[in-house]
Amino acid sequence: MAHSVPPAWLTALGWTSLAVSFASALAIVVDIVVLGHRQKMAVMNVVYPSTALYFGPLALWFYRSSRQDERWAELSKAVMHCGAGCTLGDIGAEWLVFSAVSSSSGGRSTPT
Repeated sequence: MAHSVPPAWLTALGWTSLAVSFASALAIVVDIVVLGHRQKMAVMNVVYPSTALYFGPLALWFYRSSRQDERWAELSKAVMHCGAGCTLGDIGAEWLVFSAVSSSSGGRSTPT
């Protein structure tokens, strides 16, 4: 079976999306860890950067808005902690499946 190569624009879009999301997460981590803006709920110190991995700049906007407006703070706590938990579970599950397939196939990650 021949493998198809995605169009160059799609690859560029994917890498750009990843770069923007990681930059958003890093901005939040710097604000929390370096600048000392810790959250009242400790779990939110992990939730906001995790959310930025899939929401990118929108998560950064929510994070900054939550520091200025109590209504946004309540909304983001109510919604984002669930999404962040699912994201971390997905990441862990993907590595677990990859490891299981790789170890059961003698190091090959693709079936023959």
